Amino acid sequence: MKEDEMPVVLQVNFGWDLSEEELGQFSTAEKAKVFWAVPGLLWKIWVRNPETRLSGGIYLFKDRASAQAYCDGPIAAQIKKFPKSSNHSFNIFEIREDQTAVTGGPLNAEMVRGELPQEIRALIDNVAA
Repeated sequence: MKEDEMPVVLQVNFGWDLSEEELGQFSTAEKAKVFWAVPGLLWKIWVRNPETRLSGGIYLFKDRASAQAYCDGPIAAQIKKFPKSSNHSFNIFEIREDQTAVTGGPLNAEMVRGELPQEIRALIDNVAA
């Protein structure tokens, strides 16, 4: 497999100064369905550290081009506009596949996509606008 066709990990981090309730409004399970429509995204893990007030995600993309398109696209732009958020970082990493296989990394996993509810389709349309 060519290097540009290999899966990559995207690590997104940002700080926030919101209450837990306010933060929860931005990352509901229902709103997470917007990621079903991200081209090349195989899965995403949502992360948060309430003590350091950092949030983000670990994403597996099928290739570097898909990860870069996400970083340059409307969802990443929306993340950068979250109220009271700061220090946004988007870092793409190559995967050391042999070592990851030994330690059980889920490189062959893929999220189960379903039919996008109308309200999520509207959310995608609003983000893209």
